[in-house]
Amino acid sequence: MSNRTIVAIEPSFDAAASIRLIKAPANFIGALIPQRFDCDTAQMPAWSQPNAVTAYGQEIFTRLKTHPAIRSALDTALLAPTGQVRPLYFKVDVNDAERICWETLCDDHGQFLALDRRWPIARMADSVADRQWIEPEFSPPLRILAFIAALGIDGLPEWESLRKAVDKGRKDGLPIEAKIFVGEKLLLDAIRNEIMNQGLTGVQVDPLPDRTMEIEEALEAFAPHIVHFFCHGSTAHGVSELELATLLDNLQQNAAGSIRLEVDQLAGMPGMGRVWMVTLNCCEGGRPTSDLHSMAHSLVASGIPAAVGSLEPIDAGDAHEFCVSFYPAVFDRLQKQLKTIQSGQTVEVEWAETLRPPRTGLCQKHRNDPGNFRQWALPVLYLRPELFRVKKADGGIDPRILEQMKARAEMVAKALQSLPPETPKAARDQLLAILADLPEALRPDRNGNFSTTGGST
Repeated sequence: MSNRTIVAIEPSFDAAASIRLIKAPANFIGALIPQRFDCDTAQMPAWSQPNAVTAYGQEIFTRLKTHPAIRSALDTALLAPTGQVRPLYFKVDVNDAERICWETLCDDHGQFLALDRRWPIARMADSVADRQWIEPEFSPPLRILAFIAALGIDGLPEWESLRKAVDKGRKDGLPIEAKIFVGEKLLLDAIRNEIMNQGLTGVQVDPLPDRTMEIEEALEAFAPHIVHFFCHGSTAHGVSELELATLLDNLQQNAAGSIRLEVDQLAGMPGMGRVWMVTLNCCEGGRPTSDLHSMAHSLVASGIPAAVGSLEPIDAGDAHEFCVSFYPAVFDRLQKQLKTIQSGQTVEVEWAETLRPPRTGLCQKHRNDPGNFRQWALPVLYLRPELFRVKKADGGIDPRILEQMKARAEMVAKALQSLPPETPKAARDQLLAILADLPEALRPDRNGNFSTTGGST
């Protein structure tokens, strides 16, 4: 039985919005009966006042508990012992409700639920049209397509954050392949240098295309599981769009990036049909206007299983901090869940739990004072109402990829075998690091020998 608690915020005939409890681990009397809810953020505590985040979160808590069933559900959830996880979701169907920072939810004792492992908070989005959900089948490697193209902002820290996350995921046993499009010449050269001279494998890098059609073609050809954007975003003039800067934009010091990618256009690209998650690590990536749902909400409503955005414009340092903490949590969650099943079996992956590490990191970055600094609460995760389940492919690793992996392992094994016996272990480990993205069973030991158990000695 699922431990999820889902609160719906819906349009109402006699008020701006109403709330009701639509899912919970137990039955609560009157759960589905709607009750008026005030979504006016102007009536919320001002962010400028002392301990504003605590006051804001407690105000949400108080308003929610005016609904008897929601009050009972929250009280029950708060009794969860250490080690138990009780995710809390807000299914947002009212634009004004998207502006509310549900992630700051705080109990009467000043405890922020989203900063505790027991109560991850996320949002849900749906659409009126039925969306046929096809359970994805996973054959390693996990593929990430990243666009690092924020005009006027150095993309190197974002790349370094992403690479650290990929390196850790590979060391933990999850094969990962990445394709990176960049809009800066210095960044392009830096990544190419890592690939050519520092043994970086499983990564492709190219300049950002100057035509939207080429982005669409890249999506379809690479078939990513995760799509990551580090760029600028806007919801001005009633249109949600991503703004990406090309090499020429940066060279000519243009005022804005020349690639304007509307979120609806992105959602409709053929390659997006296989994507599991989109991360909008950019200004206003999760922020709605008065008559337009947020970018992240729109992507999930269109059928993408998960999307991450930001409620407010965030600075680049916070974006990098989020990246370096979020993806290791995503990779770890996927790897651990897949380990629990055999080939051909299906497992549920609860993405909401992956938000706690970046929230904790952002909290620490801002004086470890969550009651006064709300940056930790700005990343928002939208999910589909359906539980996300993934099937482990019967064939394991894609045969084409497996052959490439074996060829690389053989090449490194021969190099290790050719080294003099007195070669230091550190030098041998440096060669083995080239194979960090390979499953342990495919790697040779320090002497270049393969065994049935894999791993190095």
